Amino acid sequence: MANNMSSAAKESFPMATLVTDRFHVVRLAQNAMQAERIKLGCAELQKENLKIT
Repeated sequence: MANNMSSAAKESFPMATLVTDRFHVVRLAQNAMQAERIKLGCAELQKENLKIT
């Protein structure tokens, strides 16, 4: 999935077929969603804190 890994694999194993496994794609998507949830949660906490003060 990373460009540097792709080029290294093609150089080392020119006849190989590159595949991307579903597990790592899903994990990357979940990590991205979790980062967004955290960002939005922090923004909401800041809004609440501004209302209090």
